[in-house]
Amino acid sequence: AQVDVLTLGQYLRPSDKHLAVEDYVTPEQFDEYQKIGMELGFRYVASGPMVRSSYKAGEFFLEHMIKGDREHAEELAGSFRTGHQQKRKLKQDGSLSTTERAA
Repeated sequence: AQVDVLTLGQYLRPSDKHLAVEDYVTPEQFDEYQKIGMELGFRYVASGPMVRSSYKAGEFFLEHMIKGDREHAEELAGSFRTGHQQKRKLKQDGSLSTTERAA
């Protein structure tokens, strides 16, 4: 499926009008899920009770990969797309560019 990033978080009931929480996942369970995700081949796994999925996950992924895999950073930055079809670029100083619309 070519999925690099996995985010796992705990559902929190925003109000009494929303679905009730049936089970709380322990921090130790989230740690185990993170380990399993890495063993399954995900390049980045964010797993914890307060983890939330968003387009920002792409930025965290790239920052993680850039630190651990400098020689492929330019290729990763140029090819990675967020759910909003936007691209990031690696700037000369090693930081990520602002979002640009993909063609």
